[in-house]
Amino acid sequence: PGDEIRQIMSVLKIPQNEETQRNLFRTEFNSQLSRSGIRAQPIKVTTAEKSPKAGYKTLYLECKARGSFDQVLDFLANVNRNPYLVGIEKLVITKSDARNQMSRDVNIEIKVSSLVKR
Repeated sequence: PGDEIRQIMSVLKIPQNEETQRNLFRTEFNSQLSRSGIRAQPIKVTTAEKSPKAGYKTLYLECKARGSFDQVLDFLANVNRNPYLVGIEKLVITKSDARNQMSRDVNIEIKVSSLVKR
């Protein structure tokens, strides 16, 4: 199963138990948002019991955030460097409701996934 997991994960970090993986993944994801200058609301963490890979569960991080369009592009260009990331499950980018029409701020909704050992 290790070779199959290596093919899925872009920068390999072998999946850990759920608590450890959740903390590592959330910390790195939050750090990536911060380094890009994106202001995120609290991150929601969920797991799915079923996974396409035997012996693993899928862990999801989901949040809403706000930043400039350039900051969001920077984040998206670098998110795949997260060693715990398996994929981006959902990404919605909308123009901010800012009163300043010249504002380049956008809102994002993002859901990312990782694998954890059962």
